[in-house]
Amino acid sequence: ADAPVNVSKLMAFISPVVEKVRSQHGEAARDELLTRSIEANVANSMRRLFDGSEEIRKRVNAGSLKIIGAVYHIAGGQIDWLDIKL
Repeated sequence: ADAPVNVSKLMAFISPVVEKVRSQHGEAARDELLTRSIEANVANSMRRLFDGSEEIRKRVNAGSLKIIGAVYHIAGGQIDWLDIKL
């Protein structure tokens, strides 16, 4: 069965990120690949947000807005704030 349109669109953004992580860290353990892929996806999402809006770029560059990446762990409820520079 085909994935719903929204899931397909989401996968179109995520899949290239995962493939890039695999090509760079293919020897890593599965859990490490997953962690690196999640963090790379956060960085990619931040970059798309920054690149996709002139207003956001202006505010970030002026210092009146920050784009901050994080990973929320559903099982434990913790948030890992990522040190990602745009």
